[in-house]
Amino acid sequence: MKLTMGIILLLITPWWRPQCGSESTGKRSTVVIALTDGVGHPLGLGSYSVKEFLNLKSKKDLSGLFGSSPKMGRLAAERVPFGTYQVKIQSQSGSEVFGRLIDVCQENESVEVPDHFARVHVALLSTAAGSVEDAGTGLVHVAAFRSADGTEMAGLFEGAVADEVPYGSYDLELSDPLGGLIKRQVDVFQQDVWVYSGLSARYGDRPYSSPENLVRGEVENIPANERPVFVTMSGVYIPRMINSIVSDAGDGRGTFSLAGVNPSGVYILFTIGRSGILDARQFQLPGKTGIDPKVIVDLSHPSPPKKVGP
Repeated sequence: MKLTMGIILLLITPWWRPQCGSESTGKRSTVVIALTDGVGHPLGLGSYSVKEFLNLKSKKDLSGLFGSSPKMGRLAAERVPFGTYQVKIQSQSGSEVFGRLIDVCQENESVEVPDHFARVHVALLSTAAGSVEDAGTGLVHVAAFRSADGTEMAGLFEGAVADEVPYGSYDLELSDPLGGLIKRQVDVFQQDVWVYSGLSARYGDRPYSSPENLVRGEVENIPANERPVFVTMSGVYIPRMINSIVSDAGDGRGTFSLAGVNPSGVYILFTIGRSGILDARQFQLPGKTGIDPKVIVDLSHPSPPKKVGP
């Protein structure tokens, strides 16, 4: 999705905050811009120039700094003051304009500016009652949405949706309505991206550390050529993963324990041997009876994941 001159870039957000801190006053940077198509391929460097490089605090356009040094090229600038900028790139013909926000907070900044953008949706799901329901967009508050180069783009979100998000990878932090933060890594490489996250249960203040939602299990009929075997429990709607080795109890049997502060929710348990995933099954924490589940995996009748492709 390329932007033309007739499209207004939604890069100046309703609010912004500088990321460099007060100690950065007076500091300057060398900025090098890399233009890409957003999916790993560079654009023709000779076909583009920096149309605008606007400091959001001083409102000064410093695009004239780019290309001033013949050795560095048209997309590099020296002595750029630390701060948050809106950059606009223009094609040589003038028919294409695209850009993004950039935090300049280091003495040497290398920043990717893709010409593709996405809409990102965030959905909070309630999964503790044995069903999956949308908790509502009113509960979504994006506390942080940082690009790989450290630029804060949370201001692109209006509630649960952000438009004009440059292609790339981001660290997302959501304010959990039940307390604390939900953290996710989000890859934005298509025009419409959805992020589903379950509401994790909180356990309150405890005087001592202790596990919650302990999972114990047994694995039966383990082939000798698959040992050592281990299990991985991965959250479906929450960013939680925990691993355990399966002990060797003899006669093709073994036990495991997944002890941790495991949030309530839906999980997939993977049993993994030397040849790969031997069994995959879904279960809920806590169990339907409210008791910590005990999982029995019989590898003579496995539930392997469906394989796609050759």
